[in-house]
Amino acid sequence: RFNVDLDTGGGSIRVAPISGNVRADTSGGSIEIGAVTGGDVEVDTSGGSIDIADVQGNVLADTSGGTITIGNVSGNVEADTSGGRIRIGDVGGDILADTSGGSIEGGSSGGRVELDTSGGSIRAGWAEGPLVADTSGGNINLEGSAMRVEADTSGGNIGIDRIGDNR
Repeated sequence: RFNVDLDTGGGSIRVAPISGNVRADTSGGSIEIGAVTGGDVEVDTSGGSIDIADVQGNVLADTSGGTITIGNVSGNVEADTSGGRIRIGDVGGDILADTSGGSIEGGSSGGRVELDTSGGSIRAGWAEGPLVADTSGGNINLEGSAMRVEADTSGGNIGIDRIGDNR
């Protein structure tokens, strides 16, 4: 098991599949992380996209200027971008995703889901916990929640497949 802590002021970061924790920070490039087993991933970039394969742990991803793509995650996911779309696979825990300029697409979740975008559509799979989706300019399509659904759009349609135990 290895832990990596990477920091660069002006370039991209790429990490091959690894067993352990990954922390990566760059001020001027994209970040690509291969599959991670037995560890958490924390990545931050001021100027690029983030691409993370499947993770057996938690994921924290933050970018000021690009898209975020995350595979399946066994723990919790927190993803935040100021300028791009977010795509997340199936997640064992909670999903918190926020973008100021793109769509959000999330898989199923074993916990609560909060999705917020200022300029795009939202699509999400089934949530075992509460599901909250908010967009200022797009459609919302949700598979549903075992607990509660809140959906708000200022300029689009809302579709919810099912709520409660009606799976």
